[in-house]
Amino acid sequence: MLGLQDNAELHNLLGEVDENAGDHVEAARELQRAAQMDPSEKNIFDWGNDLLLHRAYELAGGIFSRGVQRYPNSAKLLIGLGVTLYSRGKYDEAVDALVQATDLEPSDPRPYLFLGRMLGISLARADDVADRQARFLRLQPRNALANYYYAMALWKGRRTESTPETLDRVVALLQTSAKLDPKLSDPHLQLGNFT
Repeated sequence: MLGLQDNAELHNLLGEVDENAGDHVEAARELQRAAQMDPSEKNIFDWGNDLLLHRAYELAGGIFSRGVQRYPNSAKLLIGLGVTLYSRGKYDEAVDALVQATDLEPSDPRPYLFLGRMLGISLARADDVADRQARFLRLQPRNALANYYYAMALWKGRRTESTPETLDRVVALLQTSAKLDPKLSDPHLQLGNFT
């Protein structure tokens, strides 16, 4: 097909085929070619995500950074950038990118979930993380992870503000999380800290 029509869409598709076939080097080349031919949000994300999956964090970070410059309102590219920054140990910058992603696409659970995994790593941004986890819980009150991550944000992110009322709220959120998803072990483990 490339012989008949050489376009970015076909290179992107070929990159996916190569990736699924286990030819990671050729997949990266095809995805790069697609992004160079047509630097659409999708093509840039696919290329950066492929590099991220193969732990080429520095290269992926460059791709996502340039993508965010081109598409500053892309939550998807900001999530990729945030994960890449986290993988490179740049925690405060990772939180910045993920917070922006939650603000752009409040209903997308992915950036909240990544922020939840970063609790306690970026103490300077603990309030921002807690605020976003509170929003996640408001948007998805029946989501076990929303309850769990907000509980952790209240407890670990704001330890200096821990009052008996706050700790009661943390326990209630953990209990709700455990009820919503009994197979999720983290709420049960954390509840053990309170008994």
